[in-house]
Amino acid sequence: MEDVLKITEEQIKKTMANNIRTAFGRYVEEEISREELISGNSLQVALTVDFVAWVRLAEETYLVT
Repeated sequence: MEDVLKITEEQIKKTMANNIRTAFGRYVEEEISREELISGNSLQVALTVDFVAWVRLAEETYLVT
């Protein structure tokens, strides 16, 4: 049973990572709105992408000043 849970966990991690990469690409490159990001993805993916984008913006702003 433990092996099945490990395999399931790995599949979930891979799926989430792929969903986050895809959503982040759309959020940054296609400049979709936050509303589109949230409505088009699971909340966990949307929050992760929004957080990563915010941190990137904060880093860029900090490095400029």
